[in-house]
Amino acid sequence: MSIFTRFADWIGKIGPSPGFVAFNAHCWFAGFVVSTVIRAGIPAMPVAIGALALAAGKEFWFDLRYEFPRQTIEDSAGDLLGYIIGIILGVLAG
Repeated sequence: MSIFTRFADWIGKIGPSPGFVAFNAHCWFAGFVVSTVIRAGIPAMPVAIGALALAAGKEFWFDLRYEFPRQTIEDSAGDLLGYIIGIILGVLAG
């Protein structure tokens, strides 16, 4: 069995997982926004710090109070991890 077949099987098993979907949504959204802002001419460090601050505030203040169904700390931490990875990828792509 090739590595690609194993990878496809693995993705097939975790693809419908809500955590996997949420992680990818947060990651690629952050990566797109950060790389777009950096390409518009704003320095990477302030963009990354600002994006991280906004993401942390959104996850640990807004989502824990207002998102439905109710978020847990673990949900917010997983979402923030997605944002962090996306921010890193956005800085690298920008």
